[in-house]
Amino acid sequence: MAVGSGNAIKICLVGNSRVGKSCIAERLVHDIFHEKTQSTMIGRAFLHKALTVEGETVKVNIWDTAGEEKFHSLAPMYYRYASAMVLVYDITDTESFLNLRKFWVPSIKSCNDPSIPLAIVGNKLDLEETDRAISTEEGQGYADILEAVFLETSAKTAHNVERIFTELILKIRDSQRRRQMNQAEEMEPRNVIVPHSTPAKENPLSCICH
Repeated sequence: MAVGSGNAIKICLVGNSRVGKSCIAERLVHDIFHEKTQSTMIGRAFLHKALTVEGETVKVNIWDTAGEEKFHSLAPMYYRYASAMVLVYDITDTESFLNLRKFWVPSIKSCNDPSIPLAIVGNKLDLEETDRAISTEEGQGYADILEAVFLETSAKTAHNVERIFTELILKIRDSQRRRQMNQAEEMEPRNVIVPHSTPAKENPLSCICH
């Protein structure tokens, strides 16, 4: 779906339970933070936000998916037709980071275009001084492998929260432009060079029978 076409783009938040997906969504949309947020109970929650990116208003539909194992079978259904994915882990929780590689990324790749724009987001940056378990370098390294946007955020302080989505919108836009250029190149007529035929030379030794 083209960015800025008037249609809303769909961005899904995925990751383990309690990494702060709902807090990120609530901070972006309502600019609020609840210290204790209930896990998404029906598999997903739906919010929307209009963002201004490089002077253009972009409507974003945010799908906040549940991270509990009992909802894993439903998750791919919510990923379909997404324009981009945000994979969230908790920088104080090693398992939440390892599960990106173990479950969440394979789940996304299995039901989406493998080139779908991704963002790897390490949340709870406000706890880095006391409880950090995953270094910035580890997060950045994995994002580099996936060619994904990488940011560390704090839903509590709002640090980098809006930037997640603006960076992804720019990545979606760039991806769409490259796809359009490739399609245009494929549709261009090819100049086929047809070699000129050379008349056969008469063999002077050939005989003419009467």
